[in-house]
Amino acid sequence: MSGLTRLTKGVNRPILLIVAAIIVAAILAGILRECQTQAPSPSPTPPLGAPTQKLTPVSTPVSPTQVKEQAISLSPIPTNFPTFTATWTPTRVPSPTHAPTYTSTPTPRAKARKHTPLPPLPMSTASLPTTISSSSPTPEPAYTFRFFNLGAEHWLVYLDIDNTRETGYQIGGIGADYLLQDALLLRYAGDGESWQWKQLSCTVEFSAGEMAVWRFPTRCVAESSHAPTLVFQRQDADWTALFTSPPIGARDYALTYREPPLFSITFDSYPFFASHIDPWSDRLDVYIDTDQDMATGCARGGLGAEFRLSFYHDPEGQGHMELYRYPKDDRGCQSGGQWLRSYTPQDNAITWQISSAILGAPPHTYYFERLNNWNKAHGSPLFALATYDVRYWEPVGGGAPATQGNLSTPTPVPNYVFTFYNLGGEHWLAYLDTDNNANTGYSIAGIGAEYLLQDGLLFRYTGDGTMWDWSEQTCSISFQGGTRAIWRFPITCVGSPNDHRVVFQRLDANWTPLFTGEPVDTQNYTLAYREPPVYTISYRSRPFFSSTRDPWADRLDVYVDADQDSTTGCARGTIGAEVRLSYYEDPQGQGHMEIYRYAADDRACQAQGQWMGAYTPTQSTVTWEISSLILSEPPNTYYFERLDNWARAFGSFPLEDPDYTVIFTETLGVLPTHTPTPTPRPQDTATPT
Repeated sequence: MSGLTRLTKGVNRPILLIVAAIIVAAILAGILRECQTQAPSPSPTPPLGAPTQKLTPVSTPVSPTQVKEQAISLSPIPTNFPTFTATWTPTRVPSPTHAPTYTSTPTPRAKARKHTPLPPLPMSTASLPTTISSSSPTPEPAYTFRFFNLGAEHWLVYLDIDNTRETGYQIGGIGADYLLQDALLLRYAGDGESWQWKQLSCTVEFSAGEMAVWRFPTRCVAESSHAPTLVFQRQDADWTALFTSPPIGARDYALTYREPPLFSITFDSYPFFASHIDPWSDRLDVYIDTDQDMATGCARGGLGAEFRLSFYHDPEGQGHMELYRYPKDDRGCQSGGQWLRSYTPQDNAITWQISSAILGAPPHTYYFERLNNWNKAHGSPLFALATYDVRYWEPVGGGAPATQGNLSTPTPVPNYVFTFYNLGGEHWLAYLDTDNNANTGYSIAGIGAEYLLQDGLLFRYTGDGTMWDWSEQTCSISFQGGTRAIWRFPITCVGSPNDHRVVFQRLDANWTPLFTGEPVDTQNYTLAYREPPVYTISYRSRPFFSSTRDPWADRLDVYVDADQDSTTGCARGTIGAEVRLSYYEDPQGQGHMEIYRYAADDRACQAQGQWMGAYTPTQSTVTWEISSLILSEPPNTYYFERLDNWARAFGSFPLEDPDYTVIFTETLGVLPTHTPTPTPRPQDTATPT
């Protein structure tokens, strides 16, 4: 019997198996330790989106496309690194400007809509909070630009960020580094004159129309400046410029620009086409003396013209417009013309539309001339007019030129032409006080109206001065609605008065007045009136509805100190308010707006309110639009307040704002225990955007 046999004899077999297993495990563990000294440790699972390999920096410059491709694998993508796409160049081809079209006439209302003023706001007996809250800061700085304009198909803003004229695209006296073209942001990549732009990857909030609005983060602009210089421009569908503004310096991050008035100059001519084919020899010209000095500028027709508007046909029959500018010493009219646009006449009438930024404010003196084969076939007398709408009718028959220098006033054409530049509506009205007596006719805005132009209809007043009683008149009226409402009708329709007063008004689809102007006097049978600027005041509040069913108990109020004097008007929130804007909801959930006007001695805020109209808020934001005829010109001081069941739930600190657009955002959460002192900075919500 061997030794092993003797050793294990009598030992239990299961115990032997366990011992053998332990020995094998020890051997395997030693082998594993040896392997670990030769192989790297396994890496943990990377977070989702983390790079799985190290990116090696490139030694040579890469294109924007390459940068964009490399950045895709990084997480997160740097927010301050704009990406670029290929160069984008819009095609700009001149196109005809169509003559205005005339709208159909809606059925007139039978009675005026009357609203009963609501009772004054009662003051709560509950104690008011002794602390007030500041507005929330904007999450990140953003530029906000507003462009009030006369309509277009495309809206542009050229930005000179570095305020250096020598760099960037040359336009309007600036060197534009960036361009907002509708909803696109582009960076200039040319030599100063070429149209070379690269589109940037940046989200731009854009709203088109007669109030074009852009909003985008300042980080989208590499050389961000708090106060860039801007040039606004509007273009037609074929990218032809209709208006280009002068340079305007922004204030901090916001700017609002309003396009100046537009001249509309019409030459109603005798047919002027001849048999010859010289494309420039048959013309209609309007010479304009803007400085009222006949000894300066182009000597023509007895005046000294600084400008000339011209129209001609090419051999293919296409009409063209030109603009000539004459220096003071250009007595021989030698300056070359600037092509404006193609144009198709309507019934031999040519209408030029020229910005007052070019011609300056009226009055101007006009001389109308028609050429036939380079020979003067007709010349008008001189007209000194103080209006933006000018129309001249050449006498039927034509051909007989007027004597040069004849300053006599011609017999006026028996037509009135009224133009109402406004901010939009569904109906446009003009009240005519033809006897200039406020005690006769329908009483409105300080006049007594004998006649009413309501869209394309004419009415004569038959009431007692306060009742809405009108009789429709038979009269041929040419009417065009819109933001440039125009009426043209024979003076005999209203008794041929020499002069009278007019009040313009615009209404919504429900015949609720949106704006009523002050009385204006007619001049030379033409009248142009421009609605003054409108305030847009927004209160962004948290939901403010409580369980009470009192329809007036929950309110949003904006108190406006228009004279900057805290000792006059309604004493509220440490200011003296001349005006209060209010919003509430009735038991059915319909929102309503009111306006309160306080006299200088109404310190207790007892004046009654006037109902403005029904309103539906958007995401807890209430926006009032108020004419500057009511609030006057800025700056104003504002105090925002929210009432819950007549008790003050929130009150702001006084906010002074120098613009027509004011946006205030109420702070969410609990009211602070002390009155904060706001630090002036661009991102304060109260700063107009």
